[in-house]
Amino acid sequence: MDRIHRSPYEDAVRRLLQVFYDHKTLFWSSGLDPVTDLDGLLIATPNPYRVTETFLAARYRTSSAQMKSSLERATRFKEKRLRWVAQGGGVLRGEIPSPPKLAHDPRVILLRPGLVLLTDAKHLPLLAAPRTGDAGGPSWIAKLGMLDGQGGGGAAGPGLLLQAINLPRLVVLPTSLPPPTNVQVTVPATDPSRLEAVLSFASDAQARSFLAALPAQVEGAKQLRLVRFLNLTSILDGLRFKRRGATITAQTLVQGDQVRLLLELFRMAIPQVRVPGMPDRVPPDAGAPRARDAGPARDVGGLRRRDAGAPPASAPTRDAGATNATSASPRKPDTGRAR
Repeated sequence: MDRIHRSPYEDAVRRLLQVFYDHKTLFWSSGLDPVTDLDGLLIATPNPYRVTETFLAARYRTSSAQMKSSLERATRFKEKRLRWVAQGGGVLRGEIPSPPKLAHDPRVILLRPGLVLLTDAKHLPLLAAPRTGDAGGPSWIAKLGMLDGQGGGGAAGPGLLLQAINLPRLVVLPTSLPPPTNVQVTVPATDPSRLEAVLSFASDAQARSFLAALPAQVEGAKQLRLVRFLNLTSILDGLRFKRRGATITAQTLVQGDQVRLLLELFRMAIPQVRVPGMPDRVPPDAGAPRARDAGPARDVGGLRRRDAGAPPASAPTRDAGATNATSASPRKPDTGRAR
């Protein structure tokens, strides 16, 4: 967020964050501005179709007392209040009432000096333990405390870092394109912005096949009416690829107006989650709540895809096979999709 602040995309990022379920639960009336009051924001999920499985970590620059007061203000509703339990060492665990959170949302707040987490309580022992294969090393929480340095310290570096692991479980590509196993995309907070994507494949042969089939797919995408209407063909024209073994690096130059347009398109695509018993928290220009959201709240967005990572709305099990993570050493997002 420190890189997003005063960048050409500050307002667009703020607008995007406003529509997320987690933002409307934790920051809606907190008096805090995620762009100016946070140094870094991480959002991760094993299933972007379920908003209650999102893991959130934020490095904040205010005092712990101010963050505590702000969270209490944001989660207060009528007679319901955020309940704190001391964990020792100045750490507090907070239980969010319902509303403003969904009744089946198992996540709790963990407030530490300079770091706040929103996570399922069952993950707390794992977060406090040393990382796997790193006996005696720093815990996951200690590493999360340094997340604002992701991509390098200082003003230089990505404003957004998007990472998808086990991608074939999340998206369906044309049969001619072998799907990469992992993808990482970095977006600097500059205008123009040079986007870079690193695609990892299971083998050299799959990477070669992907590159061979890609030109036809790009040409087809350039003919889509929406792409031409939004003037995004220059992004596709500017794509440059390099392969090294099973890894492909892609770069393209994107103008500031195009970045802001893409952020706005993501904003409009995020389904709004309605919490039963809670007045609608509709961000400015987000429009009226959709009629289908008037019934019992569900963990999935209105948009569905043919992918193995999206269980039916009624399924109680989680899809642990896929992980999406968005981190900003510059920031986060909400509802039934990811990131």
